[in-house]
Amino acid sequence: MTKAQLSPNQRDQATPAEPAVERTKLRGRPPKDQAGAIDADILKAAIALFDELGFDGAAMEAIAARAGISKRTLYMRYSDKKAILKDVITSIVASARQPDPPAFPNMRACLSFHVENCFMICDDPGMRVLMAMGEKSSATIRELSSYGEEITQDLGVRHIVQTIVDTSAKLGITVHEPAFYAASLLDLTMAHSKRYRALGALVDSPKVATTRIVKLLLAGIQSDCAAPDR
Repeated sequence: MTKAQLSPNQRDQATPAEPAVERTKLRGRPPKDQAGAIDADILKAAIALFDELGFDGAAMEAIAARAGISKRTLYMRYSDKKAILKDVITSIVASARQPDPPAFPNMRACLSFHVENCFMICDDPGMRVLMAMGEKSSATIRELSSYGEEITQDLGVRHIVQTIVDTSAKLGITVHEPAFYAASLLDLTMAHSKRYRALGALVDSPKVATTRIVKLLLAGIQSDCAAPDR
C-alpha cells in the first residue's frame, strides 16, 4: 500500500516527526548559501511548535532552538510570532499550489484543476495546523484572521477568478459573478477536506468530491450563461 492509499490518520502516523535541527551557531550574518536554509528551518520549526503547543504556547526562544539558531538570528528576521505566522501562511499557499497550465481547454478542466489544487493545499501538514489554529478563540489568531483572508483573496479567489474569466473569453461566453464561483470553489473544497480528515471513508474521497464539486459549479455557470444579460 502506498502512502497515497492510506487514510488521513494513517498518513499522519506513517510520517514520523522530524527531530530538532542541530546546527552550529554562527556569529554575525550567515553566508548567503545558508540564509535560505535558515529561513526554511524557521518556518518548519514554527509550524511544528504551533502544532504541538498552539500559537500562544510557542515561544520565540523555542522556535529558535528548534530551528537550531540563536535568538538573535531569529529576531533579526522576525520581530514576533505574528510576523512568522504571516510568512508561514504565504509560504504554504505559494509552495503547495501547482503552476497553472498555459490555458484550459474548457471550463470543466479549469474548475477541476483548481479544486484538485485546493485539496492538495489543504493536505499540506502546515495548512492543517493553520486550519486547526483558526478554529480556536485565541485573540491573536482573531487579529490575524484578516491577514489570512487577504492571502486567501490574493492567492486563491482573485487567481481563480482570472482563470475563469480567461477560459470563458476563450470559449466565447460570459460568466456572471466569477468571484462567487471562485469563492464557492474554495469554500466547498476546504469544508469537504475537513470533513474527510474527520470522517475518512464515511464521506466521499477527494477524487469523488472533486467531480461532484465541479459538476455543481458547472451547473451554476451554465445556468447563468444561458440566462439573459442582467
